[in-house]
Amino acid sequence: MKSNEIASLLIANIVEVEGAWALDLRGLDLINEASKRIVPIPQKLIDVGFLNFVDKGMGKQNAFLFEEVRKIRKQYFGDRLR
Repeated sequence: MKSNEIASLLIANIVEVEGAWALDLRGLDLINEASKRIVPIPQKLIDVGFLNFVDKGMGKQNAFLFEEVRKIRKQYFGDRLR
């Protein structure tokens, strides 16, 4: 995934599909249709507490997953990650 895709994730984009956790990128404003997909969350991320991190923001379904990242004029979301 590109850094701007990660930075633009909402808490609502974290979904459970057939018992597995995933990132649902289908509703995001992405460059092309092929980018709109469901991406499994690696077990390693789950093991280090990613779902606990997600749980902290669950009451805010329209909130960014990474709230500290904001879109800045003339920059992509991911530019703040560098």
